[in-house]
Amino acid sequence: TDQNNKQQPMTLAKAREQISSLKAAIVIPENFSQSIQNKRSVDVQVIVDPVDRVVPSVVNSALNQVATQFTGQSSLINVTQSKIVSDPNYHQPTPFESNVTGYAVMFMLFSTSFAGASLLTEKEAGTLRKLKTMPISRFSVLGGKMLSNFLVAILQGLILFAVGHFVFGMWLGKDAPALLLLIILTAFAATGLGMLVAAFVKTRSQATGITILLVLGMSALGGSWWPLY
Repeated sequence: TDQNNKQQPMTLAKAREQISSLKAAIVIPENFSQSIQNKRSVDVQVIVDPVDRVVPSVVNSALNQVATQFTGQSSLINVTQSKIVSDPNYHQPTPFESNVTGYAVMFMLFSTSFAGASLLTEKEAGTLRKLKTMPISRFSVLGGKMLSNFLVAILQGLILFAVGHFVFGMWLGKDAPALLLLIILTAFAATGLGMLVAAFVKTRSQATGITILLVLGMSALGGSWWPLY
């Protein structure tokens, strides 16, 4: 619509200008219906913004499905995709960059969960009972265990990202403090998960089974194995 709220035809230039908000636009060529009736192949273009990983793929898939249902032939309408990057800071992640970041989170979850279960090992070995006889509080025991796990998780994340960047040239973004903050918060959450598991299970074998189930399940559903889009 224009300034007077009158409907105006959408042009290719306008679609390209508004792609950052529209996320995707379908360009239907001239004489589309006539070409379909005459059983001639037609090219339909989908203009997408690669910054959005969900909408373009949904539009592209839906258009292919509708085209097949409309013509009865899967090869009569050819759907092509054209990308327009609206964000000048956009970076197309490589499979290596997606895998390193995803598995880094999964490894941090594994290490802190198994480390949290070490409390059960000390309980079974009797060392935890000895610690209770010493003039230290329970908070000191749990806090020390959590702090060591937390620092190990941060170190693990830093090493994985550093090796990926300096050895394999992995792109780390343009905001190093933000990346560091994400590593710290992820390590904190992973440490909390490990201590939570240790608080609810009775033996080390139970902790191992539950940890594997939780970490693998969350990694698959959370995007560590493959991008969510």
